[in-house]
Amino acid sequence: MMFFMKYYMAPLEGITTFPLRNAHRLVFPGTDKYYTPFISTTDDFVLKKRDLRDLLPENNRGAALVPQLLTNSPSAMLRTAAKLAALGYHEINLNLGCPYGTVVAKKRGAGMLRDPGELDRFLEAVFRGLGPASPQISVKTRIGISDPSEAETLIRVFNRYPISELTIHPRFQKELYRGTPHLELFGNMFRESRNPVCYNGDVECPADVQKLTADFPALDAVMIGRGLIRRPSLVRELQGGPPASREELLRYYREVEAATAAVMPDENARMHRMKEFMEYFGPSLAGSDHRLAELLKAPSWSRYKGAMEAILYGS
Repeated sequence: MMFFMKYYMAPLEGITTFPLRNAHRLVFPGTDKYYTPFISTTDDFVLKKRDLRDLLPENNRGAALVPQLLTNSPSAMLRTAAKLAALGYHEINLNLGCPYGTVVAKKRGAGMLRDPGELDRFLEAVFRGLGPASPQISVKTRIGISDPSEAETLIRVFNRYPISELTIHPRFQKELYRGTPHLELFGNMFRESRNPVCYNGDVECPADVQKLTADFPALDAVMIGRGLIRRPSLVRELQGGPPASREELLRYYREVEAATAAVMPDENARMHRMKEFMEYFGPSLAGSDHRLAELLKAPSWSRYKGAMEAILYGS
């Protein structure tokens, strides 16, 4: 079955950097947009070296890439937006969805949803400060902190601004990624939104999108995170294509590893990065929980490579 939608790869911290994004586009083309892991703005408005490397056009040739910012400062967001515009970016995404305590405590990510009035003032300052050459602003949000009534308040705030696209993850901050998404609250926000809406949350297979299209026929964009790391051919399947063959999965893994090695020469750092990737992708490739467990507990790069060889070649 084919679903006529736009499909985006959601950002996952430490995983969806340019080595993975480029490998995914090469082996499984068709994803409409990729989002960077969030970039925390700094007081001096200087992009960290690792963030700049992930954003450089030469590292993302041909990619429809959207930088995601984590900030609660209008001036920092505007100054960073100007830097990103100079790199050629036409859209930046504001992260109002990160639910973790260290972020929320600093009133960033989903922490900005605690005070809708403060959020309103932040957005007013940002949109007032945009110039003709500024990137458009999209937003990724949750439905609130813990109370269903928050969703109605938040959509009223968002409706005051020309947000290019509002991605809604229908969980509360307090839920992190646990429990079932609150589709009724998503539906209320979707119907009330004056801005285009994208759905995000627990999309793992074509049946999940089939249910979304049945419940929300007007929905035309879906952002997929862990589901697309676990099942890299998912967008192709949603577009009517076949699931990944083992040969494609092997090629994809090798592309990710080679690209990661090129930017992370330190074997220990590279091992930890590849383990993060394999925690999600591994089950589709390993063939057994035992082999994957051996890989994930490997204490050194050489032991990791040995465990990986067993997975790749069945030795």
